Amino acid sequence: MLEKAKWLDPRDKVSQPIFDSVNIPFADLPHRVFELPSRKESILVANAGPEAQATLDWLIENGYGAAVGRDFEMGGDRLKRLWSPNPFLESILPEISRGSALDVACGSGRDAVFMASAGFQVTGIDHLPDAIAFAQTLSTRYLPPTESIRLIAADLDETQFVERYDLVTCFFYLNRTFLRRLKDLINPGGSFVMETFTSVNRETHGKPRSEKFVLQPNELPGLLDGFEVLLYEEDWHADRHTAQIWALRSGQDHRDC
Repeated sequence: MLEKAKWLDPRDKVSQPIFDSVNIPFADLPHRVFELPSRKESILVANAGPEAQATLDWLIENGYGAAVGRDFEMGGDRLKRLWSPNPFLESILPEISRGSALDVACGSGRDAVFMASAGFQVTGIDHLPDAIAFAQTLSTRYLPPTESIRLIAADLDETQFVERYDLVTCFFYLNRTFLRRLKDLINPGGSFVMETFTSVNRETHGKPRSEKFVLQPNELPGLLDGFEVLLYEEDWHADRHTAQIWALRSGQDHRDC
């Protein structure tokens, strides 16, 4: 499983890697922001070359908390990341048995790549080709060739899935029609993990703009017919009011009997 790195190494030319770091050359930063952590996190820049100060200035100008440090060690180690997957997913993934996984509205692929690094055979789908291109880049940079991931640019409502999955995830995307056919996509005993905005968030922050993209109080469990809810919470998570759910697909698969 991909671990978090301590350092951002901004050197353009790397003769020897920095221990516990991710190398993103300063010149590449504007094109690789999807590999950076949230702006709520602080980035520690390794002062290993002339690019360090320019990197610090760029990060601060673009709203990131950042500092320069010198107490790093030289030497290679395993591949790591600066970015983070969805915190709810990260917290419960160790409790979910490995198998096939579908990441719905996968965006730039952080959750899909993280699941693949943890041993899942992952399919990620998003309707935006640009997002899938970012996800493909992320998978190339952060996954060894032995890890299994497939990324698809397609409209979810027009996609006919021919297989079932042991895990389906969906973060900050609400499609009630899809949720009502979710049972047909998950193997019996398989998991569904989701987090998205509630009406409280919209009333407080005005986002999302459309009411159809927010959940009403206690609405989500009722959309999951044929599932056993293991964990459900509606609350403030960081500065967003969201609903989080982990549910198991119940029953037997009569198609295989």
